Amino acid sequence: MKYYSVEPNKNIFIVFAGLTASGYNLAEGSCDRDIINSIREVEYDGDIIDYFKKARTSNCEVNPYWPRVFLLSLASLFITEKTPYEYIDCQKMLDSIENLQQIDPNEKNKELIDWLKELPVKITKLQNNIMIEEIWLKYISLVNKSIESYDLIANQSYLLIREVLDISEYELPELIIIPNYLQASEATDFVNLEDEIYIITSKLDKESIVHELLHYILDIRLEECRELINENIFLLKPILDEMIRYQYAWNYSEDCWNRVFEENFMRAASIWIIFHDDINNAQANANLHKDYGFIYVPIILEQFFFNWKGLDNFYGFIEDCLKACRNFLKEGFNANI
Repeated sequence: MKYYSVEPNKNIFIVFAGLTASGYNLAEGSCDRDIINSIREVEYDGDIIDYFKKARTSNCEVNPYWPRVFLLSLASLFITEKTPYEYIDCQKMLDSIENLQQIDPNEKNKELIDWLKELPVKITKLQNNIMIEEIWLKYISLVNKSIESYDLIANQSYLLIREVLDISEYELPELIIIPNYLQASEATDFVNLEDEIYIITSKLDKESIVHELLHYILDIRLEECRELINENIFLLKPILDEMIRYQYAWNYSEDCWNRVFEENFMRAASIWIIFHDDINNAQANANLHKDYGFIYVPIILEQFFFNWKGLDNFYGFIEDCLKACRNFLKEGFNANI
């Protein structure tokens, strides 16, 4: 049985057309130039431009469109794909946002909620635009050319997870891949809705798929280790400023430390899954993550190569990882721990 599919989503295309018209310019390297130019040549009502301009904030230094563009994508999945364009379950959408741990709680405010509630009206206006419809038809013909390669990458990723972790296909979720050439090539968005995981990306790769499948498999196990992880919150100190810059943290707290540790852990785990038989390439890849402030990725990766004893020994493995991270700080940062 096939547990993944590649499904272009017109609502998400429409949202990013609105963003592109309002000044979003992060897709220059991932989308056909003629498509972008065609979108910008369309005449839009002022309220459309004003609405999508609000997606840009100053909260994330690295990506000024985080988290609002991600939330537009998430909200789009809750909107009907045929007229009338409306939320299938608005409260469920809002509950999903409230439960997101990767977003600063201060961002989840009334202004954001009111803004997202207007989205179906804006999608309706753009869906009814004849020129946008013509651009969509050109766009979808480009996307269809990549579906076969996306399908191959997804299949290889599923097989890797099953082989390395020794799990069955029934332990994995359904994966829905949404190609989106209008978003930044550096950004891949993940939306987890019960037993379905959506990956929204302009450039699919194995690491992105493996990373998200690992969240599905390991998040509950990490939650069982939360107290142990919290005892090591001091490991956040040397990287806090960098993590705030990337919006993986927003203050010195247990919640933020859990998110940062989880991200370092999942990145290391993803690299190990993909390069499980090639430690040199794995280490080189991990060092790229270290250069971006995820200093514990190479340390945790080493534990995967030499101390992993299977899912049944997960708690003990987390103990080993945290100990290795503490030793790394003692040796490399002269931290007073």
